[in-house]
Amino acid sequence: MPTVEYLNYEVLADQGWDMDDDDLFEKTADVGLDSEDYGSIEVNQG
Repeated sequence: MPTVEYLNYEVLADQGWDMDDDDLFEKTADVGLDSEDYGSIEVNQG
C-alpha cells in the first residue's frame, strides 16, 4: 500500500517554515508533533 505523509498547514506558520522547503518533512519529524499535526497513513492504490 502507498504511504502518504501529511502535515497540518498551521504548523508551517507556527514554525516559520515554507511549503517549498526541501527538508520540510525531515524538520517536521524532528519536532515531535502530535498525530493530529503530522504523520503518515497508508492508502489504497488506484
